[in-house]
Order: sequence, then C-alpha cells, then structure tokens
Amino acid sequence: MESRAGSALIDVIIAVAIFGVAAPALLTALGLLVRAEARSREQILLVNLAQNQLETAKQQSYLDIGTPYPTVTPPEGYTVVASSSVLSSQESIIAGSAA
Repeated sequence: MESRAGSALIDVIIAVAIFGVAAPALLTALGLLVRAEARSREQILLVNLAQNQLETAKQQSYLDIGTPYPTVTPPEGYTVVASSSVLSSQESIIAGSAA
C-alpha cells in the first residue's frame, strides 16, 4: 500500500512540475494572441476608415478650370500661407532632373 501511496505522490509532483513549466509558456502565448488580435482589429478599423475616405474623395466632383477653391478659416493662433510659381521647362522639379 505504501508503494502505491509513494507512487501517487511522485505522480502528483511530476504533474505539478510539468504544469509549472508549461503554464508560463501558455500564459505568454495567450498574451501574445490577445495583443495580436487587438492589433488586427485596429488595422481592420484603419483600413475601413481609409477606404471610406477614398470613396468620399472619389465621389467629389472636379472644379471647372478657373474656379477658385473655397476659402479656409484656420483655427485661432494659426495662419495659412499659399504661394505658387511658374516653372520653366529648364528648371528642375526634382533635384537632379530636368523637366
């Protein structure tokens, strides 16, 4: 009877040791899965937002040539400055290349 009791105790100790080694690995894997799932949800949300913005942009009509753009009122404390210039065919648009 004592040999069976001793054998059962050894079985329990081995099971606890195996669980002690496996549990941290399983918890780490579970944490990584939760983070990956959250990142995946965020990426899906961002892709959906980008697609919605692209669809909105595609639905906008073009302004006729010569039509001024609508005015912009910047938030308080900010200014908007715009300038334009005409480039000749000899001027470089991108550094190192001529148009």
